[in-house]
Amino acid sequence: MALTVDDGASSEAIKGYCDFIERTGFRMTFFITSQYDGWTDNVKQMRKLVDSGHLQVANHTTTHKWLTRESDSTVASQLSGCEKFIKNNFGVTGHPYFRPPFGAVDSRVARIAANEGYSTPVLWYGSLGDAGKTSTLAVKDMANRWMLPQTIVIGHANFTPVVDAFDYIEWLLHARKLQPVTLDDVYKRPA
Repeated sequence: MALTVDDGASSEAIKGYCDFIERTGFRMTFFITSQYDGWTDNVKQMRKLVDSGHLQVANHTTTHKWLTRESDSTVASQLSGCEKFIKNNFGVTGHPYFRPPFGAVDSRVARIAANEGYSTPVLWYGSLGDAGKTSTLAVKDMANRWMLPQTIVIGHANFTPVVDAFDYIEWLLHARKLQPVTLDDVYKRPA
């Protein structure tokens, strides 16, 4: 199961995810929206996790625009700006994975993204339901519903109730004998 984490509006939530990865040894992919300071606030811990192979970083654009509504040049700059941020802060590329904000991708956006080195748009099968404010109980309920074998689940680093659900999520993953993996693991690509 691939647990992927989007956005990054909360520095505390990003740190919580990083602490969770360190504590459990689980592997995840973060889809970075580079406008958020939370990524630079946590760059040292994240870089260590990237270097160890426990964390993969991918592109979720610079400012989270609805790409199918934007010009070709804006789509390209949203992806290239975030790519520059990823390289400068984490020493790696986000290629080939990008998550189009709101899941909004069409053939034109996919073509432009591929020209920027992002050949693999990644959507999701289930969600922790935490893009906006929610309760820890609601996050646990969504984890129970969607954390299943062979799935890509989306979570968000925007609010902290998800952090309080991590003990339950860890228990659930062990109970279901699920191993969280990165997208390179899913797509069988070398890191």
